Amino acid sequence: MLAEALNSRQHRVSLKANYLIRHSWLAYGEVLLRKTVIQDQQIAEGWGVNGNFEYILFHQKPELRFGYHAQWNVADTTMASPHLLDAVVDKDLPLDQKQAILSSLFLRQNHRHGVYYDLRYPLSGALYLHTNGGLDYVFEQKSIEWYASAGFSFFPRKSVELKSGIGYATSAKTRDFASDQWILSGGLKWYF
Repeated sequence: MLAEALNSRQHRVSLKANYLIRHSWLAYGEVLLRKTVIQDQQIAEGWGVNGNFEYILFHQKPELRFGYHAQWNVADTTMASPHLLDAVVDKDLPLDQKQAILSSLFLRQNHRHGVYYDLRYPLSGALYLHTNGGLDYVFEQKSIEWYASAGFSFFPRKSVELKSGIGYATSAKTRDFASDQWILSGGLKWYF
């Protein structure tokens, strides 16, 4: 929540690819670069690799998939000015403590494996309801995390998807910034 209170922004570039192995088996991969800034100061930059392997149970109405995924992200936190925290912590806090708080905003490594489901149900020709949920093991925190979300996708053209949703994520063991999160999302995808 501290990163949100400081109005942090994340810039991300990714390359994604998927491959239909057989009629019901799909492999998916992603390589990404990201940079996080707070008040125009770079806080962290990093890269990541994600991969999924899924089985498509139903191809029609509804489309139901079950899968396994692996994720590995690495972040290099750059030392921004500890005075960025002045709006949310005591201004008289020693600089070394402010620097420690700033450095703790991001995990330096995030390595997880998990299973998930994904359901898409057409409500009309171009409007879909989608839900998903999953269970992950996070190695750095030695904790099981779970998540669930639901939302809508609208396809004004076959190659364009407008998406919105709400989700919840939590950790069974830790009480960090990733626990008990409500997530509101929106997006645009262009398929080519």
